Amino acid sequence: MTDDHVVLLDSDDDGAVATDGSVVTALDAATGTTAWRTAIEGEFFSSPVVGDGTVYVGGQYVPGSTPSTGRAVVHAVDAPTGDRQWTYLLDSTDLETSPEDPPTAGTPVVADERLFVATYPGGSTLDYRYVYYANFFLLGSCDERPDADHRLPTDDEPDDRCDGPKPEACIEATPNLDPDDLDAGDVVRLDAACSTGNRLRYEWDTDGDGRCDESGGSVSVTVPACGSLTVTLEVTDANDDTDTASVSLSTD
Repeated sequence: MTDDHVVLLDSDDDGAVATDGSVVTALDAATGTTAWRTAIEGEFFSSPVVGDGTVYVGGQYVPGSTPSTGRAVVHAVDAPTGDRQWTYLLDSTDLETSPEDPPTAGTPVVADERLFVATYPGGSTLDYRYVYYANFFLLGSCDERPDADHRLPTDDEPDDRCDGPKPEACIEATPNLDPDDLDAGDVVRLDAACSTGNRLRYEWDTDGDGRCDESGGSVSVTVPACGSLTVTLEVTDANDDTDTASVSLSTD
């Protein structure tokens, strides 16, 4: 819980957000409407934890399709906007781990500006292994990005991605934007998770004045009583390349 949101993990079985992992969803604490949704890579069974304006989630990241190479991972997501702040792969190389079940990070604990997290053998069906193969990590703050051994393959240094694909902005609406199905005052959720690119940042112009006024993976807008409203999304990747997409809301 935060002052503004109820945060939960969503398996996204309906496919509304394109991801190979899970989705962190924030609901408006006053209304229950979706404030933002953010896709994160990996499998997650812990509860999200909020501290100092950041949502932390522990789980397991499996590179490719080889479960035996899975590693414990912690994601940090900005609580107000849903923007992913960082991802850290925990290194269990010098620790005793289960030979059958790779480590998974449990629910993190935030205290004294540090992050405490225990790992356990994810997927094990034998209770004793959850204690025997448990390990404990303490993470502190740092001004530098994690090195290559501790970050996702998709989080390469910006200089390494100069020749990569440019970002592409995409907006999905719920419900659809068919004017015949909309009434004045309806609330429409616009989701940017279908956008593609590396470490995207999302900014929205929700009132059509040409200036961004909201950020995050999704926004909610109200269908105007008359005329139309154009909402524009701008995505920016780690190389500061940008792309935009727009949708129009009307009842005409």
